[in-house]
Amino acid sequence: MSLVTFLVLFLAINVLMLLASPIYHNQNKIFLWYYKNIFQKVFKNQAYKHIITWIVPFFYCLLILSFGFIYYLKLATTQNDKLSLINLTSFENYFFIPFLIISNVSLVFMCYKKSFKNISNKANFTKVNKYDNILYHPSTFCQTCQLVKPARSKHCSLCQKCIPDLDHHCIWINGCVSQSNIMLFDCLLLNNLFSLLYVSARSGLILKSLNAKFSGYYKNATNNQSDMVLTFKIVRKNLLTIFLLGFCFLMVMSWFVYTQIKLIIDGMTSNESDKWFVIHSLIYDGYIYKINEKYFIITEESKNDCSLKKFNSVNFYDNKIYTFDRVLQENRVESPEEIVNIYDKGSFIKNLKERWSL
Repeated sequence: MSLVTFLVLFLAINVLMLLASPIYHNQNKIFLWYYKNIFQKVFKNQAYKHIITWIVPFFYCLLILSFGFIYYLKLATTQNDKLSLINLTSFENYFFIPFLIISNVSLVFMCYKKSFKNISNKANFTKVNKYDNILYHPSTFCQTCQLVKPARSKHCSLCQKCIPDLDHHCIWINGCVSQSNIMLFDCLLLNNLFSLLYVSARSGLILKSLNAKFSGYYKNATNNQSDMVLTFKIVRKNLLTIFLLGFCFLMVMSWFVYTQIKLIIDGMTSNESDKWFVIHSLIYDGYIYKINEKYFIITEESKNDCSLKKFNSVNFYDNKIYTFDRVLQENRVESPEEIVNIYDKGSFIKNLKERWSL
């Protein structure tokens, strides 16, 4: 493995650890160590926060450009023996590969530019969602912005704004994925997936036939055999670098695409999936009750003494204690299937149209 490949893979592993440590730090000792000693010290440091937020997008674009750099400067030269070894068509060399590189980098920039930056009130929200009174509740004020929170919005601690239809803050584009750029973000994921699949498959197939091709050229050569051997080693090393990078990131991108497809099928955002996880956990633990067509969380006191009288709202911004008489065990929600997600339109296509505001 070349030094460049090692450095890129090392940086990629660290980036993935930075991404995963805030999510899984309470489930794994390695993630916990990384979260405390790396993530918190790096990303929570206000003095370096602005510079650090651009490290991942810069690395991401650099990675995309590195594929083109390795290919065009190391492989696609004017020497006939190299071109015959890799055997790419003129269409691939002069149109398809440049298109993949330019489109991916452009989509990163467009996703960033389209992310919400200057939201001050609800008039900036291009789509108004209904409150479901489970995850989102009317007349709920953001404790930071001091504005009423629209349904499906969330305050982003990095952007310092309440973002409509927030899916997540993506460090790859240094901005929020939300109502304003979710379609571009999906295009970016699919474009990356297709590009990495093409790079991995094409370089893998060339590597598979490389030895046989070189043997044929070498046997028929009458001179400069030492130069041919050197050329072969250079081509093989760079092709192997492209293949390893493409395949490793293809696995990562496949997971990203899968999670987004799963969210579309379920009719929710990444932010909402976390909220639903909390609600479902409370259901499984026997804390959620349906009273007067609304959902409440039984207090620990009432649960322990079986009085079934005191409840908290499922709105975690509401700190009031609600008292009811004649609440029965039959009111307890037994399964998550009993709660309807009003944002799920019932099919992948309908949810995708809703996601893209079509």
